[in-house]
Amino acid sequence: MSTGAFPGENNFGEDSNGLKDKYTSLKKKYISLLKDHTKVIKEYEKCNQELVEVNNEKKFLRSKIEELLKSKGFTLQDFIKDE
Repeated sequence: MSTGAFPGENNFGEDSNGLKDKYTSLKKKYISLLKDHTKVIKEYEKCNQELVEVNNEKKFLRSKIEELLKSKGFTLQDFIKDE
């Protein structure tokens, strides 16, 4: 039975340890989520950069094809089917 003015007052130290354990657990989860978030952001940035490079290459190749076709008297539109 508690001898203090408040119920469970003698267990404050145990509750404090419980709070510390919960804080430590949540802190570990936060750190893990932060690492995962950072990893996802880096992967996204890498994919985005690769996409930009592929799009630039596509534009370059399209312009070269157009030049080649133009030199032979054709246009790219001659080879694109209407849908």
